[in-house]
Amino acid sequence: MKWMALFVMTLVLFSGAAHPDLGKLEPLVGDYVLKERTKATQQRDASIESVVQRLSILVRGIARKRLREGNAIPSRLSIQQDGSKMTIGFDGSPWTGAVGGRAVPTVSERGDPLKMTLIQKGTTLTQRFVGEDGGRENVFRAHDDRLTVDVRVFSDRLPADVVYRLEFAR
Repeated sequence: MKWMALFVMTLVLFSGAAHPDLGKLEPLVGDYVLKERTKATQQRDASIESVVQRLSILVRGIARKRLREGNAIPSRLSIQQDGSKMTIGFDGSPWTGAVGGRAVPTVSERGDPLKMTLIQKGTTLTQRFVGEDGGRENVFRAHDDRLTVDVRVFSDRLPADVVYRLEFAR
């Protein structure tokens, strides 16, 4: 009987850890426009170039083209919340998933199968896409009337991650 009481207490104590405090994500909710396209494009291109230069000269052009195509700079961002579900849309292409929930199957712009998850750490939301060849993380942080998205593109085929920041205003 003691083991049953211990089991129930453990279940009660740790069940709260599985449920994020979704109210902390409310500052992220809203519609945003990109602040400085030129700056964002320059950051993305510099990061891509840094990674591509470490590849074989034979594949640099293809890698550069695919990385730029797969990391288009969006003009608009929308984040909506409905209970534990969040919908994140860049330029009208929405992805919906439950925060801390199961991976949601989706496809990349090129048609490759991906799985998307949403992870909350305090007031930060991470949107993670993972496929056979790598993936991408978008880390969303609210700052008063603006929102930053730290992007990280990763793959075993790349010598380093591509990282850059997008800044949006309400």
